[in-house]
Amino acid sequence: MHQPLGSGAGSFEPTADWSHDRVRRAVEGRDWFHTFDFGRGVRTAGYDDTLAKLGHLHLPSDMTGRTVLDVGTYDGFFAFECERRGAEDVLATDSWTWNWPGSSARANFDLVRDILGSQVRSQVISVEELAPDIVGSFDIVLFLGVLYHAPDPLGYLRRVRSVTREMLVLETVVDLLDVEVPAVAYYPGASLNGDASNHFGPNRAALAGLLADAGFSRVECFRPWTVNGEYALAPKPLGHAQGSEATGADMSDDTTADDADGAAAEGQAAGTEAGGPPAAGPGGRGAAGLVASAREAGLGGTARRAGARLRRWRHGPRSGRMVVHAWV
Repeated sequence: MHQPLGSGAGSFEPTADWSHDRVRRAVEGRDWFHTFDFGRGVRTAGYDDTLAKLGHLHLPSDMTGRTVLDVGTYDGFFAFECERRGAEDVLATDSWTWNWPGSSARANFDLVRDILGSQVRSQVISVEELAPDIVGSFDIVLFLGVLYHAPDPLGYLRRVRSVTREMLVLETVVDLLDVEVPAVAYYPGASLNGDASNHFGPNRAALAGLLADAGFSRVECFRPWTVNGEYALAPKPLGHAQGSEATGADMSDDTTADDADGAAAEGQAAGTEAGGPPAAGPGGRGAAGLVASAREAGLGGTARRAGARLRRWRHGPRSGRMVVHAWV
């Protein structure tokens, strides 16, 4: 029996009706989101880092007898993976990608189900329609890469909670990780990755609060599995609406030119895993910009404390992707 991919080994085994050459011919030339490994060098060309993501989900290695709902299943990788781990009943649902004009996600799902001889069930349904009387309730619910697409994050989580009997596994874009209070970044228009379906990036505290308000009793946030030293979107300069700009003369005693230059250099070199262009730091002007704006506002000593705090923030992640487990 093949080991789950999350353990670092194994591949999906095609049924006897599907030789590896036949599988290779069937999967080539298609657009894939998920990366499936069918063994003997046969893989789908998915643009999602599926195998790395699986290792960070902390799924139970043995799901024998469990029921699983995979919300927003796309090509279905994680639904099929749960079946392989012994899940008794798996329902894969989607609406957006399965109905998206030109998308091959539903056809990909059906192809993989045929290749594997899988018993995973499927249903076309949106998150807004999820309810126990429509889909049932499940021991484990997967909600992977969906929350940041939600125009109503709390409403989505309440729908998910209504069909969860035991445990939710959530994976999402996170942002504002340097903010200690619950906060959510909003991505107007198509500003995140050129995709207008991306709406919100919560921080860790906001995620915990949203899940609690949705009805989950316990939440465990894992360390972000991808990190970015800057926010998902580059902030506009502080004071931009007033047309104010910072100068070297505006720096406070505890914020040096080297600090400001370092912030700018870090912003230019930072990656943008969660989406969006590099930024020089909050306000786009580094520590000096924040201090200068605070001084302009007459905040005095608050400016120096803000500058010192910003220098600490520069050494930690500000955005990325995170996995969360929540229990009923």
